[in-house]
Amino acid sequence: MGVTAIILAGGKSSRFGKDKSLLMWNNQLIMQRLVSSCKVFAQEILIVSNQQNKFKIEGTKELSDIYPDMGPLGGLHTGLYAASCEKVFLTACDMPLMDARLAEEMLEQLDTYEAVLPCCEGRFQPMFTVFQRRPALLAAEEMLQRGEQKMLLLLQRLHTKYVECSSDTEQAFFNMNYLQDYHWLIHHYECKKEEN
Repeated sequence: MGVTAIILAGGKSSRFGKDKSLLMWNNQLIMQRLVSSCKVFAQEILIVSNQQNKFKIEGTKELSDIYPDMGPLGGLHTGLYAASCEKVFLTACDMPLMDARLAEEMLEQLDTYEAVLPCCEGRFQPMFTVFQRRPALLAAEEMLQRGEQKMLLLLQRLHTKYVECSSDTEQAFFNMNYLQDYHWLIHHYECKKEEN
């Protein structure tokens, strides 16, 4: 049984100030970096965007929301609907330090759960979650039809395993809500390269 990776890239980036999905890092589109990381464990990669053929990355399929303007839950639902695999990994375009090894460890736990949600220092990380496709799709569809769009509410409805993450995996959940987060990423990792 294979794995489908869903990358959400349809946000409005209102807090950031420009389109986060087109940011570059180390002379590479961050989206391309995420796709390469997902290819380690996923046989299918779906990008849910607000624009068809926005990225044109080989080995991916781009989708538009079935339920527009319903946030990450709407994007997840679109990916689940199109996914051909029963095991699904979800991430977002603003999480450049995605950890493929951690995703694989979480996917292995789906045999007895409908979802696995990491928690880091008391904060849940719904944008780095794995799902069993069928129950997650049914629950998401019911919620969206009622106008509900909270990701954590979806996870409460599923048989979810909550995993406390160790400090060495914490960087995987770094996301860029603001422009200064992107500047921190570039500066911090350039400094690390200079030190090594």
